[in-house]
Amino acid sequence: MNKFKLLILLVSLTCFWSCDDVTEYDLSFGISGVVIPKYEEGIQGTEVKIEGRGFQSTDHLHLRPLLKPLDGSFDIDVEIKEVTSSYLSFLFPLNAKESGYSLVLVRGDKEISLGSMQQWLPKGWVADINLRNTLKVIGPQLFDAQDSLKLSVAADFEFENGTLNISGKGITNLSGLEKFPKLKTLWATDNNLGNIELVGMDGIVSIFAWSSNITSMNIQSKTLQTLYMGNNPLTELDLSKCPALLNIVLDNIKFRKLDISNCMCFGSFDNFKFDFDTNQECQLLVSNIWFWHMDMFNRSSAVRTAGLSGVKVTTIGLDKEVVFDKINWTNAGTASMPDANLRAIMKGYCPQAFSGNDIIISEARNAKLPTNLANKLDLSDKNITSLDGLKYFDDVWYLVCDNNNISEIDMTGWYNLTTISAKNAGLTSFKTKDQPWLRDIDLINNTSLKYIDMRGISLLSNYNIRFIATGCPIEYLDLRNGYAWSTWGQSGDKLAFDFTADTSKSRTLKVETAENGGWSSVWNSGVNPIQKAIDAGVRVEYYNWTNAATGNYGELLKTVN
Repeated sequence: MNKFKLLILLVSLTCFWSCDDVTEYDLSFGISGVVIPKYEEGIQGTEVKIEGRGFQSTDHLHLRPLLKPLDGSFDIDVEIKEVTSSYLSFLFPLNAKESGYSLVLVRGDKEISLGSMQQWLPKGWVADINLRNTLKVIGPQLFDAQDSLKLSVAADFEFENGTLNISGKGITNLSGLEKFPKLKTLWATDNNLGNIELVGMDGIVSIFAWSSNITSMNIQSKTLQTLYMGNNPLTELDLSKCPALLNIVLDNIKFRKLDISNCMCFGSFDNFKFDFDTNQECQLLVSNIWFWHMDMFNRSSAVRTAGLSGVKVTTIGLDKEVVFDKINWTNAGTASMPDANLRAIMKGYCPQAFSGNDIIISEARNAKLPTNLANKLDLSDKNITSLDGLKYFDDVWYLVCDNNNISEIDMTGWYNLTTISAKNAGLTSFKTKDQPWLRDIDLINNTSLKYIDMRGISLLSNYNIRFIATGCPIEYLDLRNGYAWSTWGQSGDKLAFDFTADTSKSRTLKVETAENGGWSSVWNSGVNPIQKAIDAGVRVEYYNWTNAATGNYGELLKTVN
């Protein structure tokens, strides 16, 4: 009996199960091979196609933000343009501005995610909320939904007249503005900027930031020409990384240190102002070439005012080394000319430039050679042993001092010289230093000349540069900053020199690497002297050395021998 009851129960359960309507759902809706389109900048308002298999005409599509709650409350229902079994195209909504969306396919009361579209654009950050809000008003497209700066948009963003005015906006931080290369003029007066970084703003031309409580500034820009930022509490400012500056108005700032040592474009002094805290020890660093070429010692300007007020004015050479540690404004009126033969010659030409045997520097700089000499001073065969003091005579443009016994020539302070011939002059060393115009140097047959430094010539990019030092037992020669010879010059009559044949000596040649042709190529005429030196066993060092004025002194790239 019990067995019969058990059988009846099993049959009943079997009938129950077989009568229950159980539907099995395919969680993929039968969709496969889905290819998600890229989420590109500017996709809003365009037609987008999703490829795959198994789409149906009754399907719907939602965009669900990836960075919002996934409960569907932020879904955007999209307009489907066309559906086939192999693709679905839809209009990407104009209001879909999030950085990523899940593509949610809805079929009846069921839904699945086909995948996600994410915008992998590089982002930046504008830290100051007031600056960020100002930029949002000007260009709302600059920021995503998370307030990150879209770098690709910022890179192409055009300000009206290239100008951004954020004066009086309560801004405390300017970070992020370096991402706008088309920003030309920045007005940032009357803010509370404190310590600011302005690095990488290579499109900026003018900055106006007075009365903005700036306490320190790190600024680097190759394009900045005008800087007005008076009435700020900072005490030090380094502008040496802004070589294009033309105008600086930094009044009502009690500087203790100001560096304009790489700024050689100041020519008009109407907008050239700065102040120092003369109750403290102060220093002003300026370009050595610019200081003397613009006659800043005598010219009425903020530089002279600072010097006469006790500020230490230091001049810096193209090699970034100190030339004059401190200009002596009260006792710099005279200099010596120790060689009696040279002194007699110059007294004959320019008697007003001397007081006894001393040079009156201001008179020497303004003295003129006889017009028939045409700025040429010929000292050949005059038994001269020193050229000291001659550098103060700015009217000497062409110097010939062949067949003397001069020993050493240091060109420091010779700013107007364009040509020097010192053949068979008894030289042992020759050193250039901040020569803006020197283009022709002839040192032939100095049989004791071992050391030559040519880095101080600042116009070696000039096609007509000429340097000849054959018949000399050179042991050290530095031709860095000599790019022209290794490119379009490439002529043996413009560059030639000899190293000592004594292989027991340490022989070194330093050159600037020039990629287009250069030192390793066959020259247009004559022998490539670098290759000649290599063949003779001289150690040749190649440097990444674009131009001393840019501050790029580079590193040693390779050596030969």
